Amino acid sequence: MTSVQVGAEGELLTIKVDMAEVAKELGHQLELCQQATDQARQRWEQSEWFLGEARATTADLETQAQARAEAHAELEAMHEQVMAQLQAADLQRDDAARSLEELRPAYEELLRQTTCLTDQLAQACAKVEAAALTDAEQPALRTVGERRRMSRARRADITVEIQRPDGAVLFHGPLRDISRTGMGFACDQLGNGAPELLWVTLHPNGGERPIEAIARLAWLRQEDGNGGYAGGCELIDVSPGSRGAFEEVLENLN
Repeated sequence: MTSVQVGAEGELLTIKVDMAEVAKELGHQLELCQQATDQARQRWEQSEWFLGEARATTADLETQAQARAEAHAELEAMHEQVMAQLQAADLQRDDAARSLEELRPAYEELLRQTTCLTDQLAQACAKVEAAALTDAEQPALRTVGERRRMSRARRADITVEIQRPDGAVLFHGPLRDISRTGMGFACDQLGNGAPELLWVTLHPNGGERPIEAIARLAWLRQEDGNGGYAGGCELIDVSPGSRGAFEEVLENLN
């Protein structure tokens, strides 16, 4: 070091130290150490900041993972509940199907009895009406494929719709003729497989509401040449809400 000088004066060894220079050198080293310390502190502070960010990110991820785990557990519970409901619905459907099969014979028997009672009622009404006819009305009794109990008038201005008991439409078109006890129609859709009991809806022109009635298919034949069908229905019962309109139609018979 330039701040230390060694010399000899006779037999004596002399060492001279320049304290100012030593102090300057030490100060320089101290300054370098301080700079290194500051850089280390800055790096430590940056590391602490990154560590804090990492901890915050980790906590956020843990929160999200917990929320997803809870949502998954809730979905699993809902899935189990829905599956239980579906199984219960399947059991109810099977029970309903078995009950329907068990009730079907009773329903068919009830329908058969209803048909028999309806025929008996129609026969009784025919006897009563036939007994009430005057001698002047007797010529109106005639047979055209069916036994007509009252004279009929043509009413092409009335539209009729004939349905099966299940609601399937068999015919929709103009009425051929009508009387108090029956009506006639001609169509090309209705075939020999038509049921005996029918649901009839009459739509008079200018009428405020249709006329609904239960009818019995009295006769049905295929017309020659055109391949269509002609038929006649016996009106068994007119619905209570349609009787007034039905009476108005009968009053206007030509």
